[in-house]
This record gives sequence, C-alpha cells and structure tokens, in this order.
Amino acid sequence: MKPIISLPKYFSSAFLLGDKDNFSFKERVINCTFFCGSIATSTLYITGIQTFTPLFSIIIISSIILGFIGYLTTRIYRRYLVSLLILIVLELIIIVMLWKEKGGVLGLVPITFIGIVVIDIHLIPKKYNPLFIITSVLLFSAVIFAEVKFSELQIEVSSTIEEKIALASINWGAIMLIILAIIVLFKNEYDKAQNILHEQKEELKQMLQKEQERHQMKGAFLAMVSHQFRTPMTVIQSSTNLIQLRASKSFQGSELDKTSRQFENIYGAIDTLTNIMERMLNYESIQANNVNFNPKMLELQSFIQKIINNYPTTKKTQKIDLTYTGTARQIQADPILMEHCISNLISNAVKYDPQHRFPNINICFTKDNVQISISDKGLGIPEEQQKELFSPFFRAKNVANIKGTGVGLFVVKNFIELHDGQITVKSKEGEGTTFKLSLPFKKNNLKVEAPSI
Repeated sequence: MKPIISLPKYFSSAFLLGDKDNFSFKERVINCTFFCGSIATSTLYITGIQTFTPLFSIIIISSIILGFIGYLTTRIYRRYLVSLLILIVLELIIIVMLWKEKGGVLGLVPITFIGIVVIDIHLIPKKYNPLFIITSVLLFSAVIFAEVKFSELQIEVSSTIEEKIALASINWGAIMLIILAIIVLFKNEYDKAQNILHEQKEELKQMLQKEQERHQMKGAFLAMVSHQFRTPMTVIQSSTNLIQLRASKSFQGSELDKTSRQFENIYGAIDTLTNIMERMLNYESIQANNVNFNPKMLELQSFIQKIINNYPTTKKTQKIDLTYTGTARQIQADPILMEHCISNLISNAVKYDPQHRFPNINICFTKDNVQISISDKGLGIPEEQQKELFSPFFRAKNVANIKGTGVGLFVVKNFIELHDGQITVKSKEGEGTTFKLSLPFKKNNLKVEAPSI
C-alpha cells in the first residue's frame, strides 16, 4: 500500500543522510547530527538575530558554518575522519558555552560532557578510543582546575535575556540530541550483536547437522561393511571346520600337529577380523550416542565364570579359577555390554603378556558396590602414558608391534560408565597391570528386567 503523501526525492532520508547501501550507519548518524543541528541553530539565530551581541552572534554563526562544512565533508566528499574532527570542535564550543552559562562543572556540564564522550566513543574508530578517552579525562580535569584556580578568566558569553533563552535552547536541544543518538547507537550495537549471535547459532546448527549426517553415514557404512564381512567370515569358518575334520582323519602324528597349527592361525585371523569390526561398530555407536542398553539382574559370579569357561585357550594359556570376597549379591547390568567389557580385558591381559598367561580375576562385594579386578603380569603401561589409556585409537609405545586398534579400552570405559560405574588402572612397566571395575548394585532411576529362569 502506497503512502497518501510521499516526500520528494530531495527530502528523503536516503538523499539527505545517505542511502544504506553506500553509507555506513556511523556516517548516516554523523550526517543527521550535522544536518539537524545546523538547521536548528540557523532557525534559532534568524529568530533572535536583532537581540544577540556580536560575540554571541560570532559563536552561533561559526557553529552553523562548521555544521554545514561537516555535513558536506561526509555526505559529498566522504571524509569521515575530517567530519568527525569538525564534530568534536562543535562539541567543544557547546561545552564551553554551557560551562560559562550554567555554572561550570557544578551545573549541567558534566551530564552533557559524558553524553558527548559516549557518542564519540561509538563514532570514533576503535583504535583511537584509548587516546580519545585519555584526552577527554585530561580536558575535563583541566576545566575543573581552571574553574577552581582561575575563576577571573571567565568571559561572559551571553548577557541579554534572548541570548540566555537561545543558549538554554541549545543546551536542551543538545541534551535531547545526545540522548537520541545514544539510544540509536546502542540499539544499533545491540542489533549487530544479535545478528552476529544469530549467524553463529545458524552456523553451529548447520555444523551440528552436518556432523550428525556424517555420523549416520559412517554408522550405516560400518553396519553394511560388518554385515558384508560376517557372511563370508561365517562361510570361511564353517568351511575350515569341515576341512579340519577331514584333515584329522587323513593326517597323523607330526603332520597332524602342523596342520592343526595352520588351522589355529586361520581361526585366529577370523577372530581378529570379527573383533575389529565389532569394536569399530561399538565405537561408532558410542560416538553417535546410540548404544543399546538393556540391563537385567545378574548373578555376577556365574556370569563371569561362564565368560572364563567360554574363552578360547591354547596350550600356553592355562585358565585360573575366579575368586571372590564378601557376600555375593545380584547386580543390575546389561549382559551383552558386560560380557564385552570382561572379555576385552581378559583378551588384552593374554595378548600383552609375552607368556600369554591367563589373568587373575577377583570379585569383591562391598556394602556400596562390587569391584571386579583383572590383573596380569604382562608388559605393563608406561606411567607417562596411562592418562591417555582410555582415549580412542591410543596405543602405548611398548606395544606398537602387537596387533590392535586402540579402541577397546575406550569402548570398555564408556560401557562401564553407562552402568554408573568407573574403571581405574594401576600398572608398572615390565611388571603387569590391574584394571578395576567399580559398579553399583543398581543403576538409579531405571527399570530392570527380572532374570530369566
């Protein structure tokens, strides 16, 4: 809908103050200050020209001329810093006139002075702000000193009632203009800050969305790869079992032993590939905060003993019986996640022991929680690297030649923390390592399935 009355082009704000596309906000503010101030002062001078003294008239005319020069300097010639200096000179003239007329620093001068300083700090380039503030403080201190010590130097600017009225009008006009400019400038700064904050939020939102999409793609890719790997791995393992069964009937003695060792290597390679895929899938689930957590009440002793019994061993690995202290109690835990944690720690203990000995496993039931300790006599972990032990893809320097992904302990730590538990480690290089899992008997605010009978 078009306005009923439209202003001519030459009276529009875009023409008088500068359009938004070519002039900055500060340039338009200073143009408005010069233009409005010059028009108002000219009107005041024309209406009271016959009653003004020569000194007062010179001051008013000088202010009007400086105002129009400042306006043309910014609006036409685009010399922002020059017009800013002209504005400061005009502000000094106003302050001096008010200082003479309104009782010096005991009158309204400090209010006007502070307002002018606040406006100029917004208009002046930031690199000049410290110098401007120091100069303003020194100038105000000099005025106070002059007023106290050299009061006889004061010159009466206005003498007639008309001049006093004109000066009062300039004073209140300046104060209103200062208030308006401060509101506009602070509103502009607030809008700029809000726009920057909005842009940052949108940018972070887009980054988060892209990161989530990447995680989903990685998860889908790993799931697909895992599925594609498991099918041929199952075929390879079943075919190997059949071949081994036939080989056991065809070979005897040393030939059978050699063949058995080859089959063990094949099974080991299959287990290695399967474990790598499972750990990478678990890592991705943790990163995507998408771990399936289904706790049940477990008999911990029989649960861990079953894991020990099912753990594959060789001639070098002799299993050690599970030990426990305290009164046995059921705990609330996810059996799949707990089996993964215990199996991983046992596997690490065997793998990083040069003699591949089975670790000592102890369960300690206390009043508040249950503690599961898994101790080995393997290579140990360098002390300076123990704080990074649970970081993803970290491997200690003394196991660089042993196969591994560096993901296992990171997964174990996160799975234990899902149970509101914690994992700690004590290790000495060359002597062995003890991992301790501390778990509450029941996780807070969670319903539990009853154990199957």
